[in-house]
Amino acid sequence: MIFTIKGAFYGEKCFPGLNDMLHEAERHPKAYNDMKRQYQMIAVNAIRRDLRGFKAKGRAELNYTFCEPKNGSKRDYDNIVAAARKIITDALVRTGVLKDDSPRYLGYGTNTFTYGDVPYIRVEIVEIG
Repeated sequence: MIFTIKGAFYGEKCFPGLNDMLHEAERHPKAYNDMKRQYQMIAVNAIRRDLRGFKAKGRAELNYTFCEPKNGSKRDYDNIVAAARKIITDALVRTGVLKDDSPRYLGYGTNTFTYGDVPYIRVEIVEIG
């Protein structure tokens, strides 16, 4: 099963990076929570649109493809992955696609990066047991 979050929701990028999230947390804890909730809802909408009620039966692995803007500033990969994976995993639990985000139900998977005109995050859910 695959879903895609497509578009520039954070400036010219799809989602904020870890550094952006940490800056919000330093500014005010509520600002961080509001930011996380906002991007989680973007993920929830993409999950509901593309997966249409899919529920993983057991353990699943998430394979991510991150497309960053080719004309924008280059963020380091760990910065991109840390924030997006947390937000998206929480959205998958919230929608019931995953029972939980503990290692009992979630394997780590892969991260792949590309650059293009329209930023996106594509997530492939592979059931592994």
